[in-house]
Amino acid sequence: MNRNPLIVVSFLFLLLFSGCKDEPLLLSDVITITSVSTSPQPANGINEFELLVHIGTDSDRDKRTVTVTTDVGTFSNKLATITVTVDQNGNGKVYLKSNSTGTATVKATVLTFSATTQVSFSYPSGISFENAAIESLTADNNTTLKITAQIDPLTPTDKREVVFTTDIGTFTNNTNTISVVAIEGKAVAYLKANTTGTANIKAVNLSFSVAKMVTLTSSGAVNFENAATESLVADGFSLLKISAHIDPNVDPAKRFISLKTDLGTFSNNEKTVILPIDAAGNAFTYLKGTIIGTATIVATGSLTATANKTVIFTQPMPDDVFKIDSFTDNIPSDGVSTIAIPVSINKNLATADKKATFTSTAGTFQVSNPVTINADSEGKLTGYLKHNTPGPVYVTVTCGSITRNLTVNFTKANPDLMLLTGNSSLSHGLNNTLALTINLKRSIGNPNPDFLFDYKAVDVSGNQIGIFSNGSASNVGGTATVSFTAGETDYRGIVLITVSLKSNPAIKATHQVIIF
Repeated sequence: MNRNPLIVVSFLFLLLFSGCKDEPLLLSDVITITSVSTSPQPANGINEFELLVHIGTDSDRDKRTVTVTTDVGTFSNKLATITVTVDQNGNGKVYLKSNSTGTATVKATVLTFSATTQVSFSYPSGISFENAAIESLTADNNTTLKITAQIDPLTPTDKREVVFTTDIGTFTNNTNTISVVAIEGKAVAYLKANTTGTANIKAVNLSFSVAKMVTLTSSGAVNFENAATESLVADGFSLLKISAHIDPNVDPAKRFISLKTDLGTFSNNEKTVILPIDAAGNAFTYLKGTIIGTATIVATGSLTATANKTVIFTQPMPDDVFKIDSFTDNIPSDGVSTIAIPVSINKNLATADKKATFTSTAGTFQVSNPVTINADSEGKLTGYLKHNTPGPVYVTVTCGSITRNLTVNFTKANPDLMLLTGNSSLSHGLNNTLALTINLKRSIGNPNPDFLFDYKAVDVSGNQIGIFSNGSASNVGGTATVSFTAGETDYRGIVLITVSLKSNPAIKATHQVIIF
């Protein structure tokens, strides 16, 4: 009968281990493999498990070679299989490490007997910011803040990517997300912003993440659109546009730029002007003057930041083409009254060239805006500008290749007359009201809107009576309304109601009503 040699050897091996004892032989009496540590090790290719191999005490131990295999990681020989010869006590050791995460099944085999154990490899744990505190950054889209995230420096090379994100601002790649490979456990990103607020920064490595906040503040810096030295003819009406810029992210209550000059005046005919900025942080005005010299313009931002520029007022040149003659502005903005702007064109110009085009930032000239007017035989012409809103208006006059700029001013169109109408009787009691209509009038044109009023009601003895409510400012048509109630009173008789203009009490109107 044929016998398998391996079966025979295994049977003899069992006899050796059993020592012909009566007790049954257990596998653990033959071979075991255990890990010294039960905690997972990081999968960094450096940290390793120490595994103890042991075979039974009844064997010929100095000749027992054990084969150990693993399905994750490698042993000290950099292979997934290693052999170890146990010592005289039946003990041996192997060391296992891995660059990959997972659970390794380690198998120790001697002859046909084997034992297994399992150990786990995990990613190196954790990520943190080098500075976890809230930091500040000037939101000028130029200044950057260095943000450093820290990970385990033993993290495998292909697992060291850190992804930074922000909900406000951008990183150096001009997006709100950037990937950085950590070097020696540190990944660095640089944040910039042009919007104030609180940015929430997040850094992610593998399954770990950490967050922090950065406060984005306004710089308040101010500068001129053209900081270079410029020149301006000191003729009293030629204008130089002065444009300044401030960080548009300043507090809404501080969105202004103040300009000051030591020579000449601005559009408001003063040496100082305060300008509100637009959404982009820009503001402008015009400078003019009549004295030859050098002006220093100082721009002050809302946070006291300043910038300077120089303007040189030069000697006016002869008006070889045309000039703007003296005129009077500060005309009421009633939509009818006009500012007459006279122009004298050189009589030696060709007839076809003796014309001027008027353009303004608001209002209307004779028939349109812009308008072109032909000069008479003497080279004289006049542009007539009207407007229905008080304030400065910038006018450009062009003749041929020459352009002149000037500022005119419209004043508030006040009413000359007030009319007050309403029913002539009213029942007493809080629930009974009298609707009054106020009409403001001018002898020329229309008054401006938004005039406010004072109200008064007295009985025949001169005692005040009743309550006014829901009073409105005048509209563009000069109309306003107010409600009056006599209230809970025992008085019956005539009440005289007086409405007066708050800005000029001399403009007033009365209305009689009988309370019954």
